[in-house]
Amino acid sequence: MQSTEVLNGSGLRALHPILLAIVWMLNFGSGCALRRSFDEYEAIGADDLLQRVGLYHSRIEDFYGTMSLSLNHRGIKGRASAGILFKRPGLIKIEVNAPLGVNVLTVLLKGDWLEVYLPRDNLVLEGTRDSEAVHRFIGIDHFGDLLLSLTGFWFDNPGYINDFQLRGDKYVLLCKDNSELRRFWFDAKKLLVLEEEVFDYRGNLVRKKVFRKYRKVDGINLPGSIQINTGNERVKVEYITQRVNQGLSDDAFRLNLPEGVERIRLN
Repeated sequence: MQSTEVLNGSGLRALHPILLAIVWMLNFGSGCALRRSFDEYEAIGADDLLQRVGLYHSRIEDFYGTMSLSLNHRGIKGRASAGILFKRPGLIKIEVNAPLGVNVLTVLLKGDWLEVYLPRDNLVLEGTRDSEAVHRFIGIDHFGDLLLSLTGFWFDNPGYINDFQLRGDKYVLLCKDNSELRRFWFDAKKLLVLEEEVFDYRGNLVRKKVFRKYRKVDGINLPGSIQINTGNERVKVEYITQRVNQGLSDDAFRLNLPEGVERIRLN
């Protein structure tokens, strides 16, 4: 039998952020370039660029990868290995293992619904991915966005286009999304996403993602290295294997839970 407990925001104050504990377990448990002429590149507009990038990424129906992870949470560092599964429209499963191969957590994202399984405690945390309760308990800013970014190709609607320029050999796109400004850097020849920067309404940089070491995977260019900085967290991913469009079934996106697991709903 599985038990479910519901916690509200006030009840979370006594709980420690999950990420801090995870990192401890991993450790101890087991400027602008000179402008060039548009003639050197195909002259396209911002809308055309977004459409092409979106169509290119839409070729990926599912994705599987294994990676090495370097984590830094508020100065506490850890290393891990992980496997990631993705399937459209919005299924993600990530299994994180300590250096000796012991599973320390499994994350399952179904659209906006998040489940995190902690084998050590035989505990499942569940809730809306970007809710305040999830943020308080897990201790990671923009957790859902971070998970999607680990695939290296998730590129959602960037919002209203504010500015579009060619700087050196890169297209720079500035967009407004709610209270945030998002700046994207694209390779002007291959139209690959190189960087994304997110600024708050005061102009402070709050998130940065860097995508490097692009390579052909089953005919599609994917980054082999990803760095994500959210202020309190820094994550570096080096992919070991990557495969796309292998026909993953929905059964692969399930949590394999033992008897007696406890569920805590974060509201």
